[in-house]
Amino acid sequence: MSSLDELTTIGQGELEEFIKLHVKYRRGLAGGRKCILQFKVLDHLNFNRADLSGADFTGSSFVSSNLSHCTFDHSNFYACDLRKVNMIGASFKRADFRGAYVANAAADDADFSSVDMREGQLAKLAKAPKGPIVQQKRSGSDDPIVITSFLGSSMKNSNFSGAKAYRADFSGAELSGAAFVDADFRGANFENCNLSKAIMTGANLCASKLDKANLSGAKLEWISTDSKTSFKGAIRSEDTHNDLYDGEKSLIDQIADHIAYINSAGAIGKRMDVKGQDFREYTTLRRYPLTALSAVDCNFSDMDLSQIQLQSSVMHASDFSNCNFSSADLRGSSFKHCNMKGINLSLANLKPLQFNGRKHIVNLQNADLREANLYGADLSGADLKGVNLDGADLSQATLSQTILTGVDLSKVKMENTTLVDIIRDE
Repeated sequence: MSSLDELTTIGQGELEEFIKLHVKYRRGLAGGRKCILQFKVLDHLNFNRADLSGADFTGSSFVSSNLSHCTFDHSNFYACDLRKVNMIGASFKRADFRGAYVANAAADDADFSSVDMREGQLAKLAKAPKGPIVQQKRSGSDDPIVITSFLGSSMKNSNFSGAKAYRADFSGAELSGAAFVDADFRGANFENCNLSKAIMTGANLCASKLDKANLSGAKLEWISTDSKTSFKGAIRSEDTHNDLYDGEKSLIDQIADHIAYINSAGAIGKRMDVKGQDFREYTTLRRYPLTALSAVDCNFSDMDLSQIQLQSSVMHASDFSNCNFSSADLRGSSFKHCNMKGINLSLANLKPLQFNGRKHIVNLQNADLREANLYGADLSGADLKGVNLDGADLSQATLSQTILTGVDLSKVKMENTTLVDIIRDE
């Protein structure tokens, strides 16, 4: 087992020579050489705003060094020790930070866009070019597999857009105003972070921990979260709590924050409640979870909403004519007085939804379902009182304890339809 204590120490003069040779290399000048300083001790050195793009520092130590305003685009910091480093204003675009340890660093205004911060393995290559890999261990840990850590670092206004930071540790970090657009932070730890006014649009926060994080003023549109994402004790400003909208935001922003509200079980975002809106321009709507949506007297006509998650929603008097709702999950939703003429509900799930100890049925009272395709749909327990089903196809559908009061089935196609304990009278 190799020890970190055995690494060669590089002095300031030697570093400056490496920088000069790398600059020549980058410019294509004679005598230039790429900077490769793998498994070296580079502690307490000043990199003097150098451009070391493409350099390889695998496994090296930079403790308390000054990297401020340097350029390290596409450089390799795999499994490096960067504790207490000054990275202010430095550029690390597309650099490799897998397994790097960046605790208590100063990295305000740094650019980490498209950086790879996934977990890595501490390893030292043998001298032979194709020799075996000898595992090393980070101080205080017996596990050679390590996560990238920015523990307690200051990174105000830094750019992490597009970064891959699976399971990275940002706990206690200062990240106010930082950009995380479309970044992958699955399983990352943001506990006690200051994320005020951070831009997290489109970030993947599945299984991430944001307990006691300051999210006041943060932009959280289109983030991805799941049941493992934790926001316990997170600080949220007025525009991120879970009240209903007052209609002042644009429709696309309301959709985005509704998704955040659903994915976080109400911890962030806001439930969407709109009237008289036209959704037809949002052609990708079916991709998103819209559970508990309230959209009364809205226009969804001719939209492809196949396989959409629209459970426990209130959609009264809305226009769904000629919509594709095939294989949609509509459990517990209410569609009273909706225009659903020509709708495709084949294989849709319209069964009751059980939650909070109550059964919530699908309510289709007085809806227009003329010429609707309900082939294979499950309408168990649904309320179809007063529905117009002329020309509809209920073949292979299941109607168990379905309420059909006042419904004329004489013009309905019903091949192999399952009818069990249907209710025809008041």
